[in-house]
Amino acid sequence: MFCSEQISILFRTKADFFVRSQILEQKICSAFNLRYMTRLSERAALLKDLEHVLRLMMLFDDDTSVDFDEMMELYCLVAGNRYFNARTNIPKSLEFCNGIFDYPDESFRTIARCTKATFFRLMSLIQAHPIFNNNSKNKQAPVHIQLIIVLNRLGCDGNGASIDREALLFGKSFGTIEKYTDRVFTAILSMEKDFVYWPNAVERIRINFVHVIVIISIVNIDIIRNTWFH
Repeated sequence: MFCSEQISILFRTKADFFVRSQILEQKICSAFNLRYMTRLSERAALLKDLEHVLRLMMLFDDDTSVDFDEMMELYCLVAGNRYFNARTNIPKSLEFCNGIFDYPDESFRTIARCTKATFFRLMSLIQAHPIFNNNSKNKQAPVHIQLIIVLNRLGCDGNGASIDREALLFGKSFGTIEKYTDRVFTAILSMEKDFVYWPNAVERIRINFVHVIVIISIVNIDIIRNTWFH
């Protein structure tokens, strides 16, 4: 494995040639109106620069020199390694995620922001949604696991709702947390018409909601009584 400092040392020995090659490349790109439209990673940008230098060295019949051999060796080294630095896996544990449902109701509500009865009611409403069936050899996590993670994230604010925190807390990958969130939101929003609607005439009389015009804005509204939704 190698680091960017080692690469910099090798490049400094060829600084003059590299600068001249870059100037020549810019002139060629300007002549043909060439532009780089995508942002490259550090590794991809380095490989691109090395390729340009190697082409120019061959163009100037410099492909038999020691510098060319060192440059080719460096190119092969970078191309053969996906990452510049060593990668380490972050240990994750599923014990916390699986043990939440054994918590007493008060502790469970701290994690899920609802009672167990409400949680399982919501789960029963969404678990049949096709979003949770991907017809793949790699089966999804059970719906109750996906739901508890998303509810915990919704109950947090600021950095507490970050994907990184949820992934480390529940023993999941960062991408998995995103998928869980998308799936649960898709399932819940599919029921919008069944639960979010304007009360009919009978319901308005029952909840004393007659001759009322409601304007909803971004202002927080504290609902104290006479609510028809729970």
